[in-house]
Amino acid sequence: MKCRRKIYMSRQNVKFKFLLKCLAMPRLHKLDFCPPAYYNRSMNNVKDNYEHYEIERRFLIAMPDEAGLSACAERTNIVQTYLAAQPGETARVRMRGANGRYTYTHTVKTRITAARRVECEREITAAEYAALLKTADPQKHVICKSRYCLPYCGRVFEIDVFPFWQDRAIMEIELGDENENVAFPPQVHILKEITADGRYTNAAMAVEVPYDEI
Repeated sequence: MKCRRKIYMSRQNVKFKFLLKCLAMPRLHKLDFCPPAYYNRSMNNVKDNYEHYEIERRFLIAMPDEAGLSACAERTNIVQTYLAAQPGETARVRMRGANGRYTYTHTVKTRITAARRVECEREITAAEYAALLKTADPQKHVICKSRYCLPYCGRVFEIDVFPFWQDRAIMEIELGDENENVAFPPQVHILKEITADGRYTNAAMAVEVPYDEI
């Protein structure tokens, strides 16, 4: 099973044309599915290694008991809007928070191959968020979800509950190694792994929600 890899690099190390748009963005740039050979071919003088290397796996799970989750997990609400973008790109803005306190981010993803993409993310102000909403993609629905961050055995499991599903949810887990053994929380019932199933990305579900039999 191919796991989703994200590599973070500081902006001063990025020197190839796919990231020209990212260079105007502060903080970090996030690259998905880019092996070392790709960096060697595409960038000059990238410094040794990266600030962070992340491997993520995703699972379709049975709808958890939200009351029980709320007692042991931190909950946040997320509103995700996809924007009009150039071919091969995905752009979104996200409002995240709870109890009237929210943060805002703008993310642009550039596809390199079917499995590789460059992802650039920056925090924005509420005014910038409102302005970007005017460029929303009319072909995509807004994604609303509740995210529960559940600590278990030294890890944090992110469980996303969507209003369009009554019997299932999505869980994500970040690993240090793709072959690492994972102990899953006992209150979670895994239906199947969806790491490589593009239908279950948020961008895909903004167009059509999959309803596989479970």
